[in-house]
Amino acid sequence: MTVYFECTTRTTLSPQELFDRARSVDTHKDSMARSREEAVGGVTSGLLSLGEKVT
Repeated sequence: MTVYFECTTRTTLSPQELFDRARSVDTHKDSMARSREEAVGGVTSGLLSLGEKVT
């Protein structure tokens, strides 16, 4: 069985700003504030770069 899903998001942000938000540990933590998620290893704040990890 093949399943297809498409999600379209409209935004006024530039591609660079969207990319930076996608690799931002701080943005992710803010979006998960209700669950009290925390970064505990690797890069724990700021932007992730190539090859970096967060736990």
